Amino acid sequence: IKRIAVGEEFSGRVIYDQALNNLKELSLPYNLNAISLEFSTFDYLQQHNGLYQYQLAGLSDEWFDFEPATMRANFTNLDTRSYNLYIRHAIDSNSWSEGVLLLTIDIQPPFWRSAWAFLFYASLVLIVLWAYFYLTKLRVKTRNQLYLAQEQAAQAKELDALKTRFFTNISHEFRTPISLILTPAQQLLDEEQHPEKKADLNLIKKNADRLLKLVNQLLDFRKLEKSELELNEAYGDLMGFIREMLDAFAGIAQSNQISLQVNIAPDTYLSWFDKNKLESIIFNLMSNAIKFSPVSGIVAFNAEVTEHETGKMLRIEVQNQGTAIPENLQARVFERYMQLDVPNGKLNHGTGIGLSIVKDYVEFLGGTIALSSNVHWTIFKVQLPIHKAEASVDPVESNKQDKPAILLVEDDIDFLHYLERSLSSAYLIHAVQSINDAKLILSKQQVNLIITDLSLPGESGLEFCRFIKAQAKLVHIPVLIVTAVVNQKIELEALESGATDYINKPFNINLLRSKLAQILHQQQTMVKRYKKRINVNLTQPDIASADEQFIRALVMEIEQDLSDSSLSVELLAKRMNITRVGLYKKVLAITGYSPMEYIRHIRLKRAMHLVQNSKLSMAEIAYEVGFGNPKQFSKYFKSAFGNLPSFYRKSL
Repeated sequence: IKRIAVGEEFSGRVIYDQALNNLKELSLPYNLNAISLEFSTFDYLQQHNGLYQYQLAGLSDEWFDFEPATMRANFTNLDTRSYNLYIRHAIDSNSWSEGVLLLTIDIQPPFWRSAWAFLFYASLVLIVLWAYFYLTKLRVKTRNQLYLAQEQAAQAKELDALKTRFFTNISHEFRTPISLILTPAQQLLDEEQHPEKKADLNLIKKNADRLLKLVNQLLDFRKLEKSELELNEAYGDLMGFIREMLDAFAGIAQSNQISLQVNIAPDTYLSWFDKNKLESIIFNLMSNAIKFSPVSGIVAFNAEVTEHETGKMLRIEVQNQGTAIPENLQARVFERYMQLDVPNGKLNHGTGIGLSIVKDYVEFLGGTIALSSNVHWTIFKVQLPIHKAEASVDPVESNKQDKPAILLVEDDIDFLHYLERSLSSAYLIHAVQSINDAKLILSKQQVNLIITDLSLPGESGLEFCRFIKAQAKLVHIPVLIVTAVVNQKIELEALESGATDYINKPFNINLLRSKLAQILHQQQTMVKRYKKRINVNLTQPDIASADEQFIRALVMEIEQDLSDSSLSVELLAKRMNITRVGLYKKVLAITGYSPMEYIRHIRLKRAMHLVQNSKLSMAEIAYEVGFGNPKQFSKYFKSAFGNLPSFYRKSL
């Protein structure tokens, strides 16, 4: 116990600054909660006469005797609160006086338990609660906004899909009437000799071609939105194709009083390129340049093949005079539906689709497109990768026979009658509008070839094709599908269903006649090949020399990876530098087999050799020739050679 005098500091503060008998209240810090107080009377002689007791109200209601000799009261572990110290006196133990309040002792709490601290704590709790409710409300609001945005996006997507579906359906509907304009117009042009009438017919054909381009652009627009574009390369003179395209713009430029300057490399450049997409790129860029050029303005077109580190590139540059596109808006020119609002300009005209399609096509073909614009010129620069190759498909000589019978199946009565009129001079025509009627004709008449639409009432053209190829009496009949559906996947599906060829509306009637002549020329050979199993002789195929070279090259490619069960038609087509559809047609025409069937026959031919001349097990032979499943190998072996491979070896 430390005795503390008046005015003495303890723990950095003065505990009391005057005598205790003058104090009514004593305030102590929380860490001074153990104290000892000594008392005395003013009459020292009477101090030991009588009895004295004390009570610390707030700590206990009991009265305690002072220590006899010292008159001292001890208190320990006092809580932080106020206490009242009372004292009473008695002559004897039966006559105590009333207790007298001598001193109030206040033990102060630490700062973290003070009133200000609790006020701070309460404020902090309120702030936390406010923040919690605010953030919860904000989160709910954000979630609702996100949900609303997703709902709006879903509705917009659905609306856009409905719109696209509507335009797609309309576009498909347009193709048949356009065919009925284009094909007779072309036929009349071929027969007409009068210059004025020929000019009128040219005008009809020119505008019908323009309508067809717009329809195809709408269909391509749908494919772009659904990411369904496919590369459809053809072999030809790249620069010649571009020159022909630019010739078509000479009259348009002249009618708009615009000077057209064309600079195209004069040399022939043979390569593979996607004609439709390249045509669309050039058409849209040139149309855009002419549309936005002023009267007496200049449009310049340049095209050349240049060398780059990555290979050869086709470089196209289209320039036009006219209103400059502000630099901050140039990046938005390629956005779909974008119509830039340029004062005193024409840039807000049009649909905003053309340049978007150009950019999508360029990027799909692996190229780049750039735009620069100033007060003098607006310039579009396109670079497309190209590769040279040798053509691999040889034309087949047509050999028209006397009145072969053709079955026409077409639900559009006008188009059906048009085809009937156009073909009746060379063929015996059976014209029907439904598959049921077609089946009735096939049950009663001998037919050499079938022409059918893809979309028919009841069964589809594909189902009809599968039906024909499933009938032993009909399997030899070639099928040509004529339709308005422009889709390479459907074309491939049609060919895999057994169709011999596929032609899109609208078409040149002379092209159809040529196809019919080619197909019928091959019919007799095809009938023989389909009616019996073919024992393929890989060393001496019964084919023409050009085809022989093709088949030998194909066999070498197949034998190179014969043990690879994943060998695909796509890989073979790539190696043979031909499209998958082109490979399918050519292999089927030469061998009577589809590419996959031909691969299987080569595998089985090699398997036969191993069964006869090796000691490998049947499973080892199966894996050696590329069959991933020995049971499947046995099944195909028996189908080809009439016995299981194990029995065949035993019979040797």
